[in-house]
Amino acid sequence: MNPRLTIILIGIVVLPLAIAGWLVGRTVRDGQAIAEQRFRRLASLELAAVNDGLDGTFARIHGEATAGLDTLGSNLDDRRGWSDDSFLAAQLYVLGPDRRPAHPPIANPTQLSRSERDSLERTQRIWDGGALASTIFDRGETAAALASDSGWFTWYWEDGIRWIAWRRDVTTDYAIELERTRVLSEIINDLPDTRIGTDERVDSLIRLRDASNRIVYQWGQFEPDDGSEPVVRVPATEPLTAWNLEYYAISPSGAVTTSRVAMLSGLIALIVAVSALAIYFHREQSRDLREAGQRVNFVNQVSHELKTPLTNIRMYAELMSDNPAAPDAKTTRHLGVIISESRRLSRLINNVLTLGGKQQRSVELRRKPVAVDDVVRTVLDSFRPALEASSIEVHQRLDATEPIAADPDRLEQIVGNLVSNVEKYAADGRYLGVRTRIVEGHVEVSIEDRGRGIHVENAQRIFEPFYRVDDSLTEGVSGTGIGLSIARDLARLHGGDLYYEPTGTGSRFRLEIPFESARA
Repeated sequence: MNPRLTIILIGIVVLPLAIAGWLVGRTVRDGQAIAEQRFRRLASLELAAVNDGLDGTFARIHGEATAGLDTLGSNLDDRRGWSDDSFLAAQLYVLGPDRRPAHPPIANPTQLSRSERDSLERTQRIWDGGALASTIFDRGETAAALASDSGWFTWYWEDGIRWIAWRRDVTTDYAIELERTRVLSEIINDLPDTRIGTDERVDSLIRLRDASNRIVYQWGQFEPDDGSEPVVRVPATEPLTAWNLEYYAISPSGAVTTSRVAMLSGLIALIVAVSALAIYFHREQSRDLREAGQRVNFVNQVSHELKTPLTNIRMYAELMSDNPAAPDAKTTRHLGVIISESRRLSRLINNVLTLGGKQQRSVELRRKPVAVDDVVRTVLDSFRPALEASSIEVHQRLDATEPIAADPDRLEQIVGNLVSNVEKYAADGRYLGVRTRIVEGHVEVSIEDRGRGIHVENAQRIFEPFYRVDDSLTEGVSGTGIGLSIARDLARLHGGDLYYEPTGTGSRFRLEIPFESARA
């Protein structure tokens, strides 16, 4: 197969597949990025909903922890009794004017109970540093700060986070240390159940981690691998200071990977299909070329076989025509037809052999000194009977007598093809003009007729092999459409060229061959 055609075929196959592969890869990457972005957004919204739930839980705990303070008296026993009766309170603190506890009575250590001493030990640094007082009192003078009369204070003691729910009344400020385990229990009770139910989570897991990165609670049936990172991590709502909510789930890249596998499978199938089609086309094209080559070889062989008997027929016809014992006029006319048609058939065979040699790249020139005028005269003599039969007048002006280095047989073939076209296609013009001359370093041969001419749109295609012009010019005329193509190829093989020049009354073909001295 032609290497150029093979390269083109490979390009036709590889380029679309490469573009398709790039588009598939880009589509998969873009799809994965969009899927992950949407997935993270949904996970963030779900964790935001969990934080909203925690806000509600702490609001409820705060309300339950501070309930009943409005009716609390100033009696020590009443205050201790309130702490003992509260489910959430570990210790009640009443702040004095100095922003330190007026209750429990830290000024009289002997009056402190065991639970009060334990609570004061846990909160000692709060009172010494004034951290809680700053939270309650030193909040600026903005409208929002002045409107706030309750809140949370968090600190860490030994095993973890601790909470104080504080409230400001008109005359008294209260701080309630809450029972850590009970607060955690309330938080966990308000979070979703870990057990499988109607709203089970089999594709995700949410974890609540404390400041030490320990898992406080989790829900959902997804089991992440050890060391895997969460899809989204956000801080938990106040007052869970330094705690985090984490969302684990099957990455959307898994689904995209499945889509990628499907798209890649489709691409592979496309590659296989296109490759199979290319291989089939390659095999068919190679087979067609082999068959065409075999046909050309067959035609060449047959043509070679035909040349010998045809030459003999022509030779004996010419001998009979030149016999001194001249035959009658009718026989002479018949011999003339045999000779003319033999020459026509010889030209046809030469064209076929030249075309076959051209396709096999085996056309060679056998240069020797030759006068172009002699070649033209030989051609005109061979065409004379046919031209006279078509009433075509020959007007010749031959001025190229100096020998040039050329192949006389190929040169005769070029001129013969041009004159043959005049005889076949321009006979109605009744004119054949032949001019030879040496001009600016080359020999020029012009063949002119006065036929119907060739349309402008066909002027370039007439040199294509097997191309014949419109029916108005070729109707009823036999021909192969290879004469002009072969003539131009042979002219270029000599280093020259063949040109078509339209005229006002017909057509002109101009042959140019570089002038080379036969002596050189």
